[in-house]
Amino acid sequence: GYDGCWGVYPFLPSGNILASDMQEGLYILEPDYQRACYVEDTVTDSITGLPLEDVNVLILGTEIETKTRSDGTYAFGTVDSGYYDIVYALPGYPSDTVKNVQLQNGVLTIVDVVLSSWFTSVWEEGEENPSTAYPNPFVSGLKLDYHLDGQLTSGAEIRVFDMTGRLLEIIPLRNTSGTLLIGTAYPKGIYLIKIGNGRQIIKTLKVSKQ
Repeated sequence: GYDGCWGVYPFLPSGNILASDMQEGLYILEPDYQRACYVEDTVTDSITGLPLEDVNVLILGTEIETKTRSDGTYAFGTVDSGYYDIVYALPGYPSDTVKNVQLQNGVLTIVDVVLSSWFTSVWEEGEENPSTAYPNPFVSGLKLDYHLDGQLTSGAEIRVFDMTGRLLEIIPLRNTSGTLLIGTAYPKGIYLIKIGNGRQIIKTLKVSKQ
């Protein structure tokens, strides 16, 4: 049960590594050190500007991946230099791919990413969900019948955006279904209503006020 190497001593002034093997004696290893290619920065929400946690960051063509921290930051690297495509993915957001990122040995590369939760494929989200808004178009107030899939989670809310992507209103949800009156103070225009349960977008509705 004691076969193999049980003692390794790095960080010597010579740069060598000493390894003691119980069967064959002492090894003096001379490694070929190579500095890694480092990648880091922050992932934020395009609307709120807030950092995004648990974004999966993957270098395509490798098995190298990590996730963003609570402050939206991430840091990792690879030993092989070259040009890579890096994918950023988070449930409720269309994934983003930054193409042809040049990674160089011993060089820190900054890749700042902003994910948009409302622009791409917004019309197809939640087609099977029965949530509705009426009348549409509306003149004064808009009635919104919402239905959340599954249990209510932290961060369940309704977000309303204008067509420039500006966040107008956040309405926290306390029940899995209900009816709300919104839009009475909105100016005339077109709006996107996103119904979310935690990080998952349940339904997206496009409405207009005349």
